[in-house]
This record gives sequence, structure tokens and C-alpha cells, in this order.
Amino acid sequence: WKERALSLLLTAAMALSLAPGLTLPSSAHWADEYLDQLVDWGVIRADQIGNPDAAVTRADFAGIVNRAYGYNKTGSIPFTDVQVYDWFYDDIAIAYNTGYMTGTSATTASPNATLTREQAVVLLSRNLMLRGTTGETLGFSDSRTLSDWSRGLIGTAVAQGVISGYEDGTFKPQRNITRGEVAAMLVRAIGTPISQKGEHTLGSVYGNVTINTSGVTLRNSVIAGNLYLTGGIDLGDVLLENVEVLGQIVVSGAGESSSSQSSVILRNVTADEMVVDSIANQFVSVRAEGHTDIPVTSVRTNAYVEDASSEGHGLALIQQDGEEGTLLQLAGNLQEIINFTPKSTLQIARGYAEKVTVDENATESKVIIDNGARVGELNLDVATEVTGGGDIKNLNVGAPGCKVEMLPDKITIRPGITGNIHGTEMDSVTAAESSADPKLMAGYPTVKNVAPNSATLVFSTNKAGTV
Repeated sequence: WKERALSLLLTAAMALSLAPGLTLPSSAHWADEYLDQLVDWGVIRADQIGNPDAAVTRADFAGIVNRAYGYNKTGSIPFTDVQVYDWFYDDIAIAYNTGYMTGTSATTASPNATLTREQAVVLLSRNLMLRGTTGETLGFSDSRTLSDWSRGLIGTAVAQGVISGYEDGTFKPQRNITRGEVAAMLVRAIGTPISQKGEHTLGSVYGNVTINTSGVTLRNSVIAGNLYLTGGIDLGDVLLENVEVLGQIVVSGAGESSSSQSSVILRNVTADEMVVDSIANQFVSVRAEGHTDIPVTSVRTNAYVEDASSEGHGLALIQQDGEEGTLLQLAGNLQEIINFTPKSTLQIARGYAEKVTVDENATESKVIIDNGARVGELNLDVATEVTGGGDIKNLNVGAPGCKVEMLPDKITIRPGITGNIHGTEMDSVTAAESSADPKLMAGYPTVKNVAPNSATLVFSTNKAGTV
């Protein structure tokens, strides 16, 4: 009877599986929770989930990322294999003009080509503004099969918890990435999305928070991860008030100005680090206020950064560390600034900067100190041109070829080199003489034309200045 019962059960199961509209229940897939989350966020529709193990094309990936990060800015594209009537035309155009996806050649996007795991990680890393780590150790048994162009970014993405390897200890970089794996990557990277304008209070949040629209005010929140202000903000504005971020604040969206104010305002905000970057090199403006405390701010795009924090608070170190030719404008009560970027311009537009250093990596760079702005200590470790009507208290010249338009109070030039200071070629000796206080020349003052009610006093000093 047991054999007959089993036969009947198998026959019934086969009949049900063949019946139209009827399927047997299947076991849950590990990626179901991630795919369902993307549906809840509106990134994909429920009918688009499909097979979690199916490979993802470049067009599919672009569409998912565009919606996840709020990108919607289209533009012209150079690709002959993407036509205006293709369903993916807008997604490819948005991805290309946003800057995170280039073509497979100068004229092709290969929208229907599948993505490998390493390609997908690199594309997502551009949206997260990640920088590659150095070294071989990634913890995978097949680490040496990673391509040179992906190795560093995969190391950073693994460290950030965005992606992981397989249970057997491999990463399989050249394997096609699946829909489930893409969903898992995005959910981990985004964390908690804020996609609606208005005021938001999150309380305590574990993981990342991603703001992908403008007109957002985030208050009274503690984020145990990174806070991303994406390019989906476009030229809009964001206010952060009483927010603590245990990781990084990554500002890659917002514009140059909003109602004559900076587009991103940090009021009583603390974070380990802030990164100001834009995939498309869009100009971004940031203002710190109140009891804002951020030890390191790395600026990698054209930007205006103002530190109006209360005394004893602020952006402790601002690093200009982007692509060649970027412009960084600074204002307010600035503590320390270091420029590492070649062919760049660092402009102290207003306020007082305690210490400014032009690193030896910042070749062919310029410093502008505007009228009314002051620098306490300016260190030139590479040939630099310094112009403007501002003031410099202490100038330290450590490389030949420096040209400084203004006359600092004190000048130190490394022995063996010269610099053009205030129109005069100086070496270490003449710089020391220029830095010394002015003195009366021997025999002065003298008195001439003495009369009962008047006399002429004559003074002569060794240099211009005030005695």
C-alpha cells in the first residue's frame, strides 16, 4: 500500500504541474528579500523580478541604478547601437550623461551584453565614489584572476560590505552577475533611501542612508554607516541638522547655490569624514554651521566650501584631492588646507585660513587669496603662483619657481633656491632681511631747519615698514 500511495502522489504532482495556471510551491531563493526590497522602493516592478539567477545586461543594470539613485538627466549619446525607439534608450542616455557608464567603445554601448561581477562592482563603485585600495590580499582563493582595473575597487567594495564572495572562498570576477546579486549589492549600498522631498527624522539607523532627491531636510538622526547625497539631487538642496554619521558623508549631488545659499548645509553634524565629489564634475557648494565636527574633508570636484562653524568646531582638514584642473573655493574660519591636485586652483575667497599647504604632487597649481582674505601660514612645496590682494602672515618657500604677488610679514626660503616675492627675486638671505623688523639707519633721526616754533625731523630706515 505504501508503494501505491507514493505512485498516486507522484501522479497527482505531475498532473498539477502540467495543469494551466497551477504551479507547485518552490523553496525560497536567497535573493528574494533583496528583490522584494527593490520592488518596495519602486526601483523595479514586481513583474520584472524574473529569475533571480538570470544574467543582467548592461541596459538592465543602467535602468536599475538610475532609479535607485534618482538619476533622470538625459542628453546626447555617441552610440550607434542605441536607437531612440529602443526601450533602453533613456536609461543608457542617463547613465552615460551622469557619468558612471561609458561605452564598450567610442561608438558602442553594447546594451544587450551581459555584465560580469567585476564590471558591475566597478560601475556601482563610481556611484558610491569609492577609491581603490592597494595590495593583493582580498581574501579570495581566486584573487589573482581579477582584472587590474577592478582589483582595487573590488577590495574597497568588499571592505564596505557592498559585495562578498561565494561560500567556497572564490569571487568569480568573470562570471555573469545575476539579478539577485545586483539586488543584494544595491540594497546593501543604499541602506535606507530618502526619495521624497520634505523633512525626515530617522532616529537610529543601522547601515547606510541614501538621499536621492532635492528639497530634503534630515534632522535628529544617527547613521551607523555612510550617508550618500547622490547625483539625483541634481542642482537642488539638502539640509542636515543634528545628524551624526559614524562613517562618511558623500556629497555627489546638489548645485552651486540655492536661494543664494550653499546647496548642502551641515548644521550640528558630525562624521568621520566627508567626501565632496561628482561623477560629472558638477560644481557643488557646502556650508558647515554650528557645532559641526568633521576631521577630514576630501574635495575631488569643482566646489565651494564654507566653514561657518562655531569656535572650536568645524572642518579640521580640507584636502583638495581630485582630477587635474579642479577649482576649490574656500571661505570662513578655515583650519588646515592641503592641495594635492595638479594644475588646480585653490582660492581663499573670504575669511582666515590658519594653514595652507601646496603639496609637491600639486604641480602647476595656483593659489588665489582674495582681497580681505588672510592666510596665517602658507607652505609652498612645489613651484606655485600666488596672486590676489589678500594678506599672508608667514610664507615658507620649499621649491624653486614660486611667484608670490603680495609681500608677506615673514618669509622663509629654503637655502639654495630663490623665489619671486612681491616683484623681487629673493633667496634665503634676502628673505630673512625682508622678514626682519625695519630699523632706523645710523645717524637718524636728524633735525634740520630748527626755528623758535618749528623743526624738521628726518628719518631713514633700512626697509619699508612701520617703526
